[in-house]
Amino acid sequence: MNYINRESLESKFEGNYTMLMLERASSARISGQIVDLVDQANEYARQNMGTLVEVDSESGQHFFRKTVDGEERQFGYSAERVASIHASKDQIMSELETRISMARLVTGVSFRDPATGEYIREEDAEGPWGNYATNEMCLPIGFDFSPMMVSEVTDKAAQNRIKDMTVAHEKGHLIRPYGIEYGLRYKFYREYFSKGFEFAKAFFSEKTLQAADDTYHSTSTTEDELEAIKNHIITYISSGAEIAERMSQLKNWLGFTGADIFTKQHLQIARERYILETDLDNYMEVFLTAITPETEDSFITLMNQAGI
Repeated sequence: MNYINRESLESKFEGNYTMLMLERASSARISGQIVDLVDQANEYARQNMGTLVEVDSESGQHFFRKTVDGEERQFGYSAERVASIHASKDQIMSELETRISMARLVTGVSFRDPATGEYIREEDAEGPWGNYATNEMCLPIGFDFSPMMVSEVTDKAAQNRIKDMTVAHEKGHLIRPYGIEYGLRYKFYREYFSKGFEFAKAFFSEKTLQAADDTYHSTSTTEDELEAIKNHIITYISSGAEIAERMSQLKNWLGFTGADIFTKQHLQIARERYILETDLDNYMEVFLTAITPETEDSFITLMNQAGI
């Protein structure tokens, strides 16, 4: 029994998070939601690109003109980006199915080798790191999956669960293009997901602040420096892509299939138990405390309608 139909708070999902997420994303309900949301983002971009004034015959670059803050400006978009923005729903679904197939084989991620401090690409992850693409990588204790914060765990099973949660998160980014190029669609996704949060009211623990900036110290960091660190965290986790994958982390932890409905009861369970049970706080405390009584209804709607 998992949290969806639980008799008590003691029951929880014990399967593979990554496979659960992939199956959920493949379901007709969730894949349909992803397609609808991508289509909405594309429509927002089409409505706000401005007037097409020129197409470069050699590069295919499209130039649009529009007024921004009272000033007329010109913007250039590649032919590929313009085609993507004008994709039909059938095209969006086909591309989604391709990404899901890719996600079953590849995890697009880089991570830092704690021995050298250098970032390692997935294709270079050999030897003691194992094969991350096939979910066989053994993460060492204390690894820096910046900005993820991992508790000091020595239990092998717990380590594997952390690895699984991490892989599911990163594969989710590949499936849901909510962090697509900085621009109009990126703005759409950020604003769309913002309804569920008041990040100005979030709680920032000493551990969170230290993980975000190793120069932070409770007695010497100035108020301006503290605000800068908090704003850096908020800017990062309030993007549509990062919000969506943290939402997915909750659904994975709860054992959600594509048909399950997220409720206030599930949110309360997550607030009380998610970090304690997972040993992984990739700014999840900030995320969860930013869901206020005023925004929780919108958050729950997003959980059930945003292709998570």
